[in-house]
Amino acid sequence: MSETEKVIYDWNVEGHTVTPPLRRVEYVDETLRDGIQCPSVTDPPIEAKMEMVRLLDAAGVHHVDIGLPGAGPRAVEDCIVLAELIRDEKLSIKAMCAARTHPNDIKPIIEVSQKTGVPIEAMTFLGTSPIRLYAEGWDEDLLEDRTRTAVRMCKDAGLTNTFVTEDTVRSHPGTLRRLFTAAVEEGVDGLCVCDTVGHATPNGVYNLVHFTKDLIRGFGTDTRVDWHGHNDRGFGLGNALSAIEAGADRVHGTVLGMGERVGNTPLDLMLMNLKLLGIHEGDLSSLADLVDLASRSCDWPIPVNYPVFGRTPSAQGRVSMLPPSSRHSTRAMTGWLTRSTRVFQPPGSVVRKRSRSATWRATPTSSTGSRAAASRPQMIWSLPFGSRQRAPTVCLMRPR
Repeated sequence: MSETEKVIYDWNVEGHTVTPPLRRVEYVDETLRDGIQCPSVTDPPIEAKMEMVRLLDAAGVHHVDIGLPGAGPRAVEDCIVLAELIRDEKLSIKAMCAARTHPNDIKPIIEVSQKTGVPIEAMTFLGTSPIRLYAEGWDEDLLEDRTRTAVRMCKDAGLTNTFVTEDTVRSHPGTLRRLFTAAVEEGVDGLCVCDTVGHATPNGVYNLVHFTKDLIRGFGTDTRVDWHGHNDRGFGLGNALSAIEAGADRVHGTVLGMGERVGNTPLDLMLMNLKLLGIHEGDLSSLADLVDLASRSCDWPIPVNYPVFGRTPSAQGRVSMLPPSSRHSTRAMTGWLTRSTRVFQPPGSVVRKRSRSATWRATPTSSTGSRAAASRPQMIWSLPFGSRQRAPTVCLMRPR
């Protein structure tokens, strides 16, 4: 028994597990496409997009959706710049672009790939739920024709192609079986099942991904399965983990969960949780910088109680991530101030460092500049994980 096991009994890993264990998967970032589609999000300047791609690569994200070039000339220009960035800086992250299952959307992806010499995966999407068919006046014959045309066009151009079904979680299995069969027959590389409206529960996600994997096993192919979810019911992160349990090969998310309506699966929290579970092997030391950059450049405020990166994470939450030996120390209980945190110095305060410690203290001063009375509680001001512009967390200590 390890030292940790002597003091902590972890029900997260002990006992009878009724679902398959989590396993390593690939991550797809949708911030620069699905994320900025939200009307509350500002489309960031290209310099910010470039830095986000670098930080995503540093965090171990495998794929990034660099845009929808069919939207117009500016979108095409941004996609070219980002594809060239990946090429010129020899990043490991791979580029993908979104498109409707329509030649006018697919052609610009082909042109961007040919102009830059960068392989780009085409994510071609199509609504498949009964309510969507009713609203658009479509039928299944039309859906199958568009599916086959899009996959064939991508494959003829030498592009990797994933067929994306919008609102999959409310689509009839007969419709999905017909369209997935058509896509696989045309040589599609992957199928992406989506919770476009945030309807699914973890059980629903498991059922859908398992259904899709069963179909693929019947086809006898190695077609990949992606999961793309939204957070309307607050299940975004839980649904992503359920998709991994059910056998999804890739999971999608956006930084800070930004996206349409209430947003998408928060990629940053998914990475943090998979790291804590021992699944993700990448280096997350740059993740805070990515979160801060996305928040600033997209005008997407970080909720004050946002896990890990929020302005006021609870003291208990901080302590729970410390080594067991220090969880109950005075320093731990009054704020997690380690070398991984940056210190904010309030105006008019005097900062001094304790010897042989990474803990920094700011002693408030009065309006006249005199130091606070020694009998007052001392304040610790800190910003967790590299935050630079948010207000500090205030932790009160006993008078010294």
